[in-house]
Amino acid sequence: MEFVWSLNVAGLQGLWRLSHFVHSQPEGSRPAIICVQEAACNQRQLDGLERFWSHLGYHIFVGISAEYMSRGVPKGVLSLVRSNMSARVIFDSGHAKGAVLGVAVDDLLIINSYAAADSSGQQQQTQASAVEELLVSADWCGRILLVGDFNEPWETSWISVVAILHNLHPIPLRDEFSSRWSGNEIVDYGMADQQLTVESWFHTEVFSDHKMVVFQINKQFRRADEMKFPNHGKFQKPGWLNQQDWQSLFDEAVQHGIRTAWQQAAFELNHEPKWVHSGCQADRLNARGRTCPGDRCYCEPSSWGDLPDTAE
Repeated sequence: MEFVWSLNVAGLQGLWRLSHFVHSQPEGSRPAIICVQEAACNQRQLDGLERFWSHLGYHIFVGISAEYMSRGVPKGVLSLVRSNMSARVIFDSGHAKGAVLGVAVDDLLIINSYAAADSSGQQQQTQASAVEELLVSADWCGRILLVGDFNEPWETSWISVVAILHNLHPIPLRDEFSSRWSGNEIVDYGMADQQLTVESWFHTEVFSDHKMVVFQINKQFRRADEMKFPNHGKFQKPGWLNQQDWQSLFDEAVQHGIRTAWQQAAFELNHEPKWVHSGCQADRLNARGRTCPGDRCYCEPSSWGDLPDTAE
């Protein structure tokens, strides 16, 4: 199980409350990902936040735009991901009253969205259009979790139209009627694709006028140090092989692995100390299309290109 937290911090003060709360928690109780909405900070403050969260073991992905200002300070969303997890930005966009940030964590696309309150619904429509355009342009084929403060109930929302178009369903909240501590509407929630099993509820800690949503995901994120050689290891061509023979030998080894269902590789990953990660890996090797614990190894040798010619 992995946990994702989503919270409208309503400015810098709420963000610092959240920061110190996470700092006070045992490392094993901290979530894998935290999505923050309505974060307002200048570059100096952002630098301080990045140093603070780096000590906690998180990397901050920034979706703050100069187009969205609050009292002269840029505003938007932040997505915080554990530093030992493989993550990268897929898209980000901001407009005068909102922001959206998409970060891929392993095979899951986490979309962090915020649209300012607008009784006319115009800002929500603009935000939903931005999310739709970015989803289409990203052409993401993996799983999706879309969370945030949408400032509109799901039942009558523009974002629900986008969700339906992309086969996303709302994640039910347990027996709640408001996502603010004082209110009567749920405007903070999440959506996920059909392949992702997610439960959600509100956290009891108070950080701002919004409640924090906790999402429990029935999956395990692959850590960045899994299935790689240790940093001191070198995978080099023996001096007695030329480059062509080296490539042929490597291809032959891959075909042997396929024929034997990677029995030797799975055994070594489970039992040999030279590998970084321990644990049952046979299913991972087959399911992920990996042929060995290296970043360049895929099922078909033809997709690799030539192996690098290292010094003999």
